[in-house]
Amino acid sequence: ISIIHRIVTSKDKDCAGINIGKLLHDGELLSYFPLHDANTIAELKMKKLQWFLMPEEFANKIHNYFGDRIGFYFLFMAFYWKWLVP
Repeated sequence: ISIIHRIVTSKDKDCAGINIGKLLHDGELLSYFPLHDANTIAELKMKKLQWFLMPEEFANKIHNYFGDRIGFYFLFMAFYWKWLVP
């Protein structure tokens, strides 16, 4: 997701160099959301127990796919769940 965002917004060679913030501010673009990779989402959904146990490898997969904020949220929720359940 980060790579696609960089290609769209960067002014480097072979990149689009589109100013997303300006388009959103001017009202020419209503919202900007990257699409998900269906294979990665399906892989993450199949490992339901790991969402609660949150081993380091799975936490890194979530962090790499969703980013810092969402990765930290799920890591915190897994910690909180472990703390609540004796």
